[in-house]
Formats: sequence, C-alpha cells, structure tokens
Amino acid sequence: MSWNPHRYSEIQRVLEENGLWLVRSRGQNYLIDKSIASRIVNMVPHDIPIFEVGCGLGSLTVLLPPRKVYALEIDHGIFRLVQSLIQDPGIHFLEGDFLTFDVQGLGEKRLFFLSNLPYSISGEALRRFIDIPCFEEGIVMVQKEFYERMIATEREKNYGVFTILIQSFLEVKQIFTVPKGCFFPIPSVDSVVIHISKKNPVMDTSPQHYEKLQQAFRSFLLEAFGSKRKTILNNLKRTREEKNLLEAFHTLEIAQTSRPEEIPTEKWQKLFLMVGEKPWI
Repeated sequence: MSWNPHRYSEIQRVLEENGLWLVRSRGQNYLIDKSIASRIVNMVPHDIPIFEVGCGLGSLTVLLPPRKVYALEIDHGIFRLVQSLIQDPGIHFLEGDFLTFDVQGLGEKRLFFLSNLPYSISGEALRRFIDIPCFEEGIVMVQKEFYERMIATEREKNYGVFTILIQSFLEVKQIFTVPKGCFFPIPSVDSVVIHISKKNPVMDTSPQHYEKLQQAFRSFLLEAFGSKRKTILNNLKRTREEKNLLEAFHTLEIAQTSRPEEIPTEKWQKLFLMVGEKPWI
C-alpha cells in the first residue's frame, strides 16, 4: 500500500510503530488536508528543481509531479522514516538544518523554494532565502501572525526591523488562508500560503552581494531601532556625525523628532544609502 501522509490515523500509526513523536518547539505541525496540499503543489512551476525545507512525512512531497526534488528534514527520526515511506528516484532526501545547510553545494543554478515554515525559524529562513543566489522565488506557508509582520506598515504594532528587511528584498503575495484544523497536531493559529520572489532593493547591488547588503542594512536598522523611546537621530548619532545625519534627514524630509516605527520602508533604504556602512563596495 502506498504511503498516505494526509490521513491522521496513518501518521499516528507510523509514528507509534517507530517510537517517534512530534516536537512542538520544532514547529512539527503536518498538513493533513490533501486538497490544500494539492492546491499548493499545483502552483509550483514544472521547469525548475525544487528545494523543500522541512518535508516532514511528505504531505507536499508525495504530490509533486516527476522531477528533481531536494527534500530537507532536520529531525533524524522523521528523516529516516520518510525515506522508507516514499520511494521515488527523483526525490533526494537530505538531513540537515536549513539555516546552516550548504544549498550552493548542490550545484544547481536555480531552485524553487517550497516550505511549511516553522514559526520559530521563519524569519531566519527567509533571510537565508534572500542570501542564497539560486533561490529566486518560492511558495511558503507561514503562521498568520508572522505574515502580518511581513506586510505591516509604519506606525502599526507589528512594524519593525524584520518588516523593513522583508519589504526591501522580497515581493510577497498572499494566496490563501489555511485553517488550523488542517494540521496535525493542531496549532494555535491559522496559516497563510504566500508566494515570495526576490526584487532589486533601492540599495541596488548585484545578487552575489545580497548577503553583505542584508547584514549591513540589518545592523543599521537594529541600531536605529535600538531604543523605541528615543528618536532615530538620538539612536544613530552615537556612532555617526550628527551633521551628516541632519543633512540626510533634511533631504529625505524626516523630522528630527521622528521615531523608528514612524518611517516607511523606502525612506529607511534611502537613509541607509546616505549614512550607512557599505561593506560590499
């Protein structure tokens, strides 16, 4: 009998038979709604190898049409189990942590990114997606509250350093919402399926420099957001000439009394270009 990763009873059975259990801290909430899984898979392009992060027991993996697939899993027990359950010469199961895995070492010029991202690593995983040149676009499922951070605008409570980074480097499009009851175990919140693609930031540079650019921009933002009770000027003038800051503020029409959460993403990019460090030059 072929493996069915969309049946709750089957998942329970194979986990019990192999002495395995799912760990909440790793975000192991597996999609068991086949119609949702099929809808996601149908949006994956047919002409690019796929890199799936956190394949779990194969909810998406088994539905992918024949092609080269790299399916990465961090949990050793789940990795060994899914290898035994899914026999497909086109699927290359890999064990490892995406945050440290050498994706470039696979030798692929382009890879399509696919993942049901655990909340605990969603931010770091998307920053790695930006840094790795062979990734251009992907389909990702994230928790709803995480998605709200991605699309927040200035003065909203979710707006911050992460929001500005994502909006600077990625185009993000919501596709549909997935109710929490579609997962096993059931998480505390609903999820959102999104399409992500890289875009050229205002701080235009070649893709091979994105990692250095992102690191420098993030450091700059962390400094500027250092204390939300302080103005941007007071946060930044500890390491920069106040005269240069005031000139940049005047050019960009930023008030000297502005606080970090009041400035839109595009102005943060322009301010960084004027007063930030540029290690890639």
